[in-house]
Amino acid sequence: SAQIIVGAPGGGALAAVRADAARAVKSDSQWPRVRILTAALEPLASFAWTHPRIVCIGWLRGELLAVAAEDGTARAYDVRGAMLGEWLLAEDGGGPEEVVDGVVIPSGVVAVTKSLRVIYLELAPDPGPA
Repeated sequence: SAQIIVGAPGGGALAAVRADAARAVKSDSQWPRVRILTAALEPLASFAWTHPRIVCIGWLRGELLAVAAEDGTARAYDVRGAMLGEWLLAEDGGGPEEVVDGVVIPSGVVAVTKSLRVIYLELAPDPGPA
């Protein structure tokens, strides 16, 4: 099946998730899995995605994986699949908005909300828990 695959800069780790799983509404019986692989396609980690639909996935500086979901949250993971933190994609201290599109850049996530606002969320290279 089709996969969304993103590679860390400099020939680093890869992350993969089934394209239909990332775009579909989650199922109670089978959660999509995010897989982290070496550049040689050897498995490093795998974890179930139990959150709302993935809007964007990519790598931050320091080989940290960032995943943004449609509910307005962004999460960072290390190459072993351990979640390092969770943040809200919100403006001026307001609540999160539904995210319809986004991109991960080396310093964070740029997201477009349903109301067509563009939000930039800087994610620290060494994030702590939210």
